[in-house]
Amino acid sequence: MSTAASGLLDSSVQLYSGMPVGTNHASASFWTPNPAYEHYGDSTDTWGYFLSPDSVNSSQFGLSLIAMNKSLSANFETASIDQIQMTVYYNTGTGIQSQTRSSNNISINYNAENSMLMISSPIAKINSVRISDVAGNEIFSEHFSTPAEKILKLKLPLLKQGIYLLAAEVNGIISVQKFSAR
Repeated sequence: MSTAASGLLDSSVQLYSGMPVGTNHASASFWTPNPAYEHYGDSTDTWGYFLSPDSVNSSQFGLSLIAMNKSLSANFETASIDQIQMTVYYNTGTGIQSQTRSSNNISINYNAENSMLMISSPIAKINSVRISDVAGNEIFSEHFSTPAEKILKLKLPLLKQGIYLLAAEVNGIISVQKFSAR
């Protein structure tokens, strides 16, 4: 969405795997001042990039979108994106569409109202936690001399709205998960 009927458009819409990869799906159409859904690709589109379950589940996987201002006026236009949703379609050789992950996976739940983060580890105790923003700036870090229980509650500093990465060490293995603060 833009503040004016012309001037802003996609410069780049690509898969992200540590850097933009694959085919650029940018649209040549200008953004509208009214909220609208834009669809890029479909269930048969590979975006010119080979995906594996590990690459899709990596903390580095996502979407890269860059907007461009081609307005001829001297005024700045405001661009905004309210939501991005991505669906990855896949088939396995057996036709079974499932994936088993390591039992070292952790689950996280962030409550923005009280800035509490709850981390659960299914089978092991948590040795350390590091939280960073998507730019890599460390927000919070703690190492436990006695490993924390399987469920850990942490009071974090107030987080700005955005995406964060949690790296937790469980049994010597680092597990990384994305979470958002709204």
